[in-house]
Amino acid sequence: MSEDIVDVDVNDGNHSPPSPRRRKLRSVIWNDFEKEEDSNGVLWAKCKHCKRNLTGSSTSGITHLKRHLAHCPKNKNQDVRQKILSWGQAKTDGSTCISNFKFDQNQSRQDLAHMIMLHEYPFKMVEHPGFIKFAKNLQPLFKMVSRNTIKSDCLAIYKKEKEKLSTVFETIPGRISLTTDMWTSNQTLGYICLTAHFVDHDWVLNKRIINFAVEPSPHTAINLCDTIYRQLLEWKIDGKISTMTVDNLTTNDSMCARLKEKLHDTLPLEGKFFHVRCCAHILNLVVQSSLEVINNVIHKVRESVKYVKASQSRQQIFQELARVSKISSEKKVCLDVPTRWNSTFLMLQVALEYKDAFLQMTQRDLNYQVAPTKDEWENAKIICNFLKVFYDATNIFSATKSPTRNIFFLN
Repeated sequence: MSEDIVDVDVNDGNHSPPSPRRRKLRSVIWNDFEKEEDSNGVLWAKCKHCKRNLTGSSTSGITHLKRHLAHCPKNKNQDVRQKILSWGQAKTDGSTCISNFKFDQNQSRQDLAHMIMLHEYPFKMVEHPGFIKFAKNLQPLFKMVSRNTIKSDCLAIYKKEKEKLSTVFETIPGRISLTTDMWTSNQTLGYICLTAHFVDHDWVLNKRIINFAVEPSPHTAINLCDTIYRQLLEWKIDGKISTMTVDNLTTNDSMCARLKEKLHDTLPLEGKFFHVRCCAHILNLVVQSSLEVINNVIHKVRESVKYVKASQSRQQIFQELARVSKISSEKKVCLDVPTRWNSTFLMLQVALEYKDAFLQMTQRDLNYQVAPTKDEWENAKIICNFLKVFYDATNIFSATKSPTRNIFFLN
């Protein structure tokens, strides 16, 4: 590539020999090189970073200059795309593909917003000095955003996903089943969660939360019905509802009756099967009522587990007693949540495996005063076998990725 052109300037009044005039260098490569001419008239291209001289004549081109600039040890502005490869899967067939890395600020902001939503990080995280330093060292080109900006990015993603889900609801061939439940936060605020279940064109069962918001008090049947109905209208699915599954509560009975009146004209079979009572909740009520009768045994097992887990020294003594008793179980004794009977079952199940260790601890530790007797351990075993049936049934009822009605209502 020629970089120098000699022009001849003719002056009628001056007969001196013409002098060469150098054309402006247009290649961006010359931002990093300087042209110099030595005493012998040879042109050199001097690197501004490492001060090395390379051939700079117009007949030599600039390819060798680009090659030097890409590997110059003192060049801080090297094109990292030539040194970093991006690895991933192709969108079409899922095969592995390798390509040149190209930094994308917008994509990085999207990834950051997804991370915050996925792991429930606070928006203020993007302003923490430690996180800013980590991100800067990882990718200096990334411009960190403020918490207000990342909040806007999250809301933009939510609106985009909501539009996509609305399109899915419009195109699904079948109807939508709903489930709803109330949840109370640590701040004693009541939240209502509304979930849609449907089968798509590929016969895949889908579950999507379409509303999770604060429900102002009082949580009456009228207020709950109005909240759910507004959501159905907003999502434009009020004409596609088939059933509504709720806990077995009086308030929910009244709420479903009112909602059935609003959707009466669009429900299949005039809404005869619209209201479905949650089988898992019914089982929970049955078990909780039964456990009250034998609460004394469960209380002793619970206090025994608390006693063992109260200090490191007690745990070491308990493990030694388990080894002496030749207990091969690798599980660790666990404490239950009294309001969740399934955790009580798991506590009893593990505690029964360590029954001999608990019995020996009564002789080893005189402060251990809450140990169940042998008869009470036998009662605990009977309780555990009783709960096992309900525990297995609850796991089947609580399945989220497979239908369960066909298990109990055979053709």
